[in-house]
Amino acid sequence: MTQTSITRWSHKAMGTSFDFQIRGQVDNLETLALTTSKALVEMESSWTRFCDTSELMLLNKNSRISSPSFNILSAVSLAFAARRATQGVFDPKVHDTLVAIGYDRSFKEINIDQHTSQYHRSQESPTPFKDDTAIFDIDENELIYQGDALDLGGIGKGLALRNLSSRLVDLTDLSFLIDAGGDIVTHVASLDNQPWFIDVENPASNANLPIAIRSQSNAVVTSSIKVRSWTVNGQGKHHLIDPFTRDSSESDLASVTVVGKDPAWAEVYSKAIFLKGSSHGFAYSNERRLAALLILRSGEFIMSKQFRKYYEATGTSITANLITRHTNVSSQMTNYSIST
Repeated sequence: MTQTSITRWSHKAMGTSFDFQIRGQVDNLETLALTTSKALVEMESSWTRFCDTSELMLLNKNSRISSPSFNILSAVSLAFAARRATQGVFDPKVHDTLVAIGYDRSFKEINIDQHTSQYHRSQESPTPFKDDTAIFDIDENELIYQGDALDLGGIGKGLALRNLSSRLVDLTDLSFLIDAGGDIVTHVASLDNQPWFIDVENPASNANLPIAIRSQSNAVVTSSIKVRSWTVNGQGKHHLIDPFTRDSSESDLASVTVVGKDPAWAEVYSKAIFLKGSSHGFAYSNERRLAALLILRSGEFIMSKQFRKYYEATGTSITANLITRHTNVSSQMTNYSIST
């Protein structure tokens, strides 16, 4: 069996590892590594909430920033477009809730068993959707926003994957894959007829699911409560915030995987489906023609109609035991494993 050579490199950014694979040998690896590293540094420094001098935190603090970068403009614009498209289900205005429930620093620094008397779930009625947004003042060259503090983590990795993929398409004529902690974008070059096969993570077990996603030039994005979960006063919390209750979502789902052309919008819709729960999320997936795999906390899973065109059975039986700590990525000729 012929082995396909793979060129690899990695960067740490946005609380995860961005792992790159190119099918074949490349002559400009140093250029690729430097270009992707620089792009990640620029994006993270623009929209991280864990640095007081980032453009995002200056916008949150001062309600405006002068001469905003393309990175912050595109991230804020996309975040509010996603909020409007989902009628507020996806909402960037969850910064204060994340801080209140203990996610006030990089996740690797969080004490996953916290004890505090400062946070109590709101007893108010859910907040209705209101269409307010940031504006870019063209005459004054200012980004202006007055409202609840923003968090761009819910869209940042997807936007980063979009930008990185676009740069690699310009720099190489080979097929590639980028894995950002389980959120993946793949590209198949015009002369390459081999898809990428991506195993689906299971949020409840370390066993492999005999299901893979057949991906050409696509994004495969997952919203899950497996990793970023902790407790506050004995109550389970996670980073997927319901903007209407201002608390960690009580959805009956454990994870949602969405396949699409754009990783940023796949990120938006995976979270929106998760927050809607299995019943409404499944209906929403089919209404929007979204390729989605919904995994319930019970271990059951549901595929939308569109997801079936990417579905690939890899075993003799399909079980409801669906997660692994590794994302296994393979071509039709050889298998690869990327630690997440």
